[in-house]
Amino acid sequence: MKLRNLILLPAMIAAPLAAARREIPKLSFVKDIVPIFTKSGCANSNCHGSIRGQAGFKLSLFGYEPDLDYDAIVNVQDGRRINRTDPAKSLILMKPTFRRR
Repeated sequence: MKLRNLILLPAMIAAPLAAARREIPKLSFVKDIVPIFTKSGCANSNCHGSIRGQAGFKLSLFGYEPDLDYDAIVNVQDGRRINRTDPAKSLILMKPTFRRR
């Protein structure tokens, strides 16, 4: 084994271990997710925040009731808006970005 490889060996071993130890940041529905719906206009009175919602999906006006919003996204209609096995294919992400399954 070349000297260069021996010198790099500890770094090559340590890099994957360090990456494995990195924690995924925890998201807060109230602090991180609700503001996205509010800022994008999804939770306003002209969209899903209206009294009747829109297209069978209702959010609280301007995110004032985050518990109800969470329930609407995760539990209503048997949770069809999220895909637990492949989150990138969740309806809640695909519809507003105009992607197809």
